[in-house]
Amino acid sequence: MRLCSDTYFIARTQKSLDYIQRMGLAGHLGTDTAWKFDSTSYEKWAVTQLKQSGWDGVSPLLGIAPINPFWWPVKPSLVKWLRANFSGDHSLQFQLWYFFSWSTQRKQQFDDYLEALALSVNEFTAKHPCHVVILGMEQLDTDAVSRLTSKLNVPVSSFLSSDYDGYQMAALLRQLSWLITSRYHAEVLSTAGNVPSVAISMDERLDNIMQEMDMGRFQLLHADDADLPAKLADSLEYIQSHPEQIKENIGNQLERCQNTFEEMGDFLIQWLLSDRDAV
Repeated sequence: MRLCSDTYFIARTQKSLDYIQRMGLAGHLGTDTAWKFDSTSYEKWAVTQLKQSGWDGVSPLLGIAPINPFWWPVKPSLVKWLRANFSGDHSLQFQLWYFFSWSTQRKQQFDDYLEALALSVNEFTAKHPCHVVILGMEQLDTDAVSRLTSKLNVPVSSFLSSDYDGYQMAALLRQLSWLITSRYHAEVLSTAGNVPSVAISMDERLDNIMQEMDMGRFQLLHADDADLPAKLADSLEYIQSHPEQIKENIGNQLERCQNTFEEMGDFLIQWLLSDRDAV
């Protein structure tokens, strides 16, 4: 508090704001700046890339943004750092002396998560022919993308953030017909394309956004759900059969958040120009 007494927060969610205020810090509720991210100039590029990767230009597009939900939290360890440098195995090194959490149990959970995705997508594509697009939203997702691709029974187009910038990834997301995501920003960025989605969450970020959009009942799952394959299969059928209601929810959320974003800009200007003690 002594070092942060002049700090003011514009929080992304009510839960975050509550946490800040419990610490005695000032702030109010805003929104994520990604709601205003504009990829319009890359839309034609995205269509061309998808066609070049195997899409026929007509079939629906099912997108998947997978992660490894089970190697968090990252923790510092000098012992692991020394071991990694001695052995040359840096596979669990996040950066410097920070390492992902990992164990036999976590590995099995990750395997189960990927298997649930593959089983559900294979079942869905057998009923509803479509082209599958897998997006690695962060470089950390490369392994998840590769392993999931190998489990699918249909041709797949893959796009990794290490090869494409944020505008390009957003434009690709906005071409989708449906999305399965464990990445928060894949969900946010896809909304401008009115893309019905299923979130497989590992923390409160996706939980909050899906509940804000009134999509928590049928479209919010969790990575450690015991019956994830069956739940995901049901959720995919739901978003396939209820597009209009879902798109209405998305549109309402998009309008609210874009209006809030404008208000944030006005507030920031006034805050910078005013006596901050009076805010």
